[in-house]
Parts: sequence; structure tokens; C-alpha cells
Amino acid sequence: QHWHSSLTALAFLGACVAVAILALERGRGGEERVWAPPISFGPFEGAGVPDFYAAEAQWTLLHVPVFVVTGLLGGLAGALFNAANVRLARWRMANMTRGWHKLADALAISLITTSAIFGAPYLLSQCRKLDELPLDERALEPAIQLHCAEGEVSVLASLTFVELDVAVKTLLHAPGSVPFSDLAVAGVIWGVLACVTYGLHIPSGLFVPCIVTGSAFGRLIGQAAQFLIPSIDPGGMALVGAAGFLAGVTRLTISAVVILMETTTNAAYVVPLALAALAAKHVGDVFTEGLYDEHIRLLGIAFLPDEAPRGAGGPRGARAG
Repeated sequence: QHWHSSLTALAFLGACVAVAILALERGRGGEERVWAPPISFGPFEGAGVPDFYAAEAQWTLLHVPVFVVTGLLGGLAGALFNAANVRLARWRMANMTRGWHKLADALAISLITTSAIFGAPYLLSQCRKLDELPLDERALEPAIQLHCAEGEVSVLASLTFVELDVAVKTLLHAPGSVPFSDLAVAGVIWGVLACVTYGLHIPSGLFVPCIVTGSAFGRLIGQAAQFLIPSIDPGGMALVGAAGFLAGVTRLTISAVVILMETTTNAAYVVPLALAALAAKHVGDVFTEGLYDEHIRLLGIAFLPDEAPRGAGGPRGARAG
């Protein structure tokens, strides 16, 4: 019998709930039940991260609605990402038919990327004095001055002028508060550039751009949620946001959670990650298919879908029972 992806998601959710109940029972003893992982793989910061990065704060049942809402928003954002990318892919297939067309397309996206990365800090970010930053300045490595005066730094440039994995580490672990405007602008830049880049006739990835985009918006939600729930960890919310947006775009659930757990050596957030990923997948499925499935369909590659086409029946003469 065909194993449906929805059955996989339900089995995954059941396993996560079982682990969560076990962990909550192990965490008894205080006024508030917190996550007590059966196995510890080390603190959130992982190997090779500076010591000033604090370990993640423990999440509680009070934070669960925020995790789910973050996943729902990730699913909506992922569906919008997929719809825009598929429309662009169709246009490319219809108009980029010659070799020099494809080369010009890649060069144009390269120019757009360079202009956005260099232009945004000048136009959309303000300079901030190092001694007045709302976050630990050591988290901005390197702290990029760009057009700012001596003793000042551009937080947006410090996020976008570095490798994506460095930006992810900053979003996940930086103590303090990253300015909301810089988070929003960086997230939009990364998301838009990932959308227009995927589908070019050059090798390009999807996972890391989705993770860094989701981390920016997840941290934005986490910092906003702190006004109502001061105990929530913005770094942990950045991780949850990464799971939500990655699952919203790809519709991968188990893979997204495992990848984020392994790359952060963080087993404590398995349930929040699972909640966000599952919420994102189910919301995104209402509007579009996963991006990989969409491109498989566009390219005309033979593919067995989860559901049989409408009107398709069994073999002639077959009887039920």
C-alpha cells in the first residue's frame, strides 16, 4: 500500500508528542514544567562558537502558541515564495531559450544581488555607536563600519556582508536585541534574492538561504514576543523560524528538523521545531505544492504524486473487497 506523506507527518507528530510528554515528566519538581531532554548533546552554541554566546533558555508550554504561530507564518511566507518563484520559472522557460539569454539572466541577477547587498545599508540602515548597541558587539563578527563614522557600525551590513552561515550564527546566538528594522530588511533581502536566484541555469542552493531568511523573521517574532512573554528566547525563536520557513518552501518536515538539530547540536528544541515545521507544511499545502514538486512538474519529469488524479479508477474488472 502506498505510504502517504500525511501519514508520515502524523507519525512524526505522534513521536514528538511522546518525547515531549516524557521530557515534561522528567522535568517535574518545580513550579513550571520545562524541557528536560532525555539525552543531552551539548549546549546550543555548539562547537567552535565563542564562549560569550549564552546557552539557549529553556522553553515552556507558555511558548508553544508562539512556536505554532511562527510555523503558520512560515507556511504562508513559503507559499508566497513558491508562487513567485514558479511564475518566474515559467517566464524563464518561455523567454530564456538561447544560451546567451541564460548567461544574461545570471549576470542580471548577480548585478541585482550586488546592488541590494551594497545599497541597502546606505539607504535603509542607520549607523549605531558600538557602546550603545542593544546587542553584544562581539556577536557582529566582523562588525562592519561601511559608511559610518569612527566608533559606529552598520548592523545591517554586518549581517549581509558576511557568509550566510556566519549570519545564521549571529541570529541564533547573539545576546541582546538585534534592531527590528535591520532584521526585517535583511530577511526581505535574503528571501527575495533566494526567490529570484533559484531556477537560474547555474548551480544554486535553497536550504541555507531559507534557513537564514527564516532565522531573521523568527528572531523578529521572538523579540516582539518578549514584550508579552519575557522568558522567550529570541535565539531559539530564530531556530524555530528557520524550521518554519524551510518547511514552508520545501514541505520537508522530518528532514528540516533533523538538519537544524544536527547543525546546532540542539536536541532540546526538537518539539518546537516539529510544531513549526508541521504547521508550515499544512498551511503551505493549502496554497501551493512544495518548491521541488513544482519544479518537477514544470520540467515534465515523471513523478508519482501522493494522491491519484481525480477520476482515476482501478483496473477494469477489479472488485472492492
